[in-house]
Amino acid sequence: MTGVRFVPYNGKRKSTSKGDVAMGGMIPNHDEALTILDVTFGNFDKWETYGDAFSLVDQGIVTLLEVMDAGHKVGITPSVIAMRRRQFLAMR
Repeated sequence: MTGVRFVPYNGKRKSTSKGDVAMGGMIPNHDEALTILDVTFGNFDKWETYGDAFSLVDQGIVTLLEVMDAGHKVGITPSVIAMRRRQFLAMR
């Protein structure tokens, strides 16, 4: 994956008590990506959240199922996340 960078949807960095999770534009490993998902869904902003999550899916760092799991933790059903994914893909 050399040369591939994680670019958050709106370019903003998200912070937790563990520090910045956007990794300064570097490729997050799988565990870091799951933290990014938890933080993003925990601070839910519809298009920013889905943009960040689907960027990780597009880069092959996480699966759509893992995005659905992160969304489910905050009460978003997997069917809604699947619908948003279809919308994102249609906008390409």
